[in-house]
Amino acid sequence: MKQRVIFLLLAVLLSKTSLAEAHSERLIDLLDIESTWNEYLSLVTVNNKPLQSHSEKLDYPDELDYLEVKHYENLEAINKKYLNWEDIRTYLAISYEQLYSPDELEALIVFFESPVGRKWLSSKNQNHDLIKEEINERFSEYSDAVRKESSRYKTELEKFADETINE
Repeated sequence: MKQRVIFLLLAVLLSKTSLAEAHSERLIDLLDIESTWNEYLSLVTVNNKPLQSHSEKLDYPDELDYLEVKHYENLEAINKKYLNWEDIRTYLAISYEQLYSPDELEALIVFFESPVGRKWLSSKNQNHDLIKEEINERFSEYSDAVRKESSRYKTELEKFADETINE
């Protein structure tokens, strides 16, 4: 009898978690946070492609091109590590699950699927604290990583310049 009660409680908890997870994912889709995220990224991320190689512009040796390509590859890796949508989506879903019960999430979904909810969505008033907090945290980490990579790149360029001058 005890085992049945424990099993039943466990089953209820697991179903609520998976229901909350499904509702969180649906809410994220309804709010179209991914397109907002991608828009924001296009405005603030570092351009990861050189316009023209240094050796073409200034007749520098190929080693400088290697440093530049490595720099942009590192920036691309930083972007993928800190700014990928799947991670952001997971964090948002977990946050929604912590903030709202499965019933509350379902009520939000019903609202956003209603005419009034669609009107609210179309007005782009999605700037709630949860999204801003997550974005600010990710960009803080991103900025630190870009700063470190830029410092590393600058050091490599200075080293390259010193070696070239000494030759």
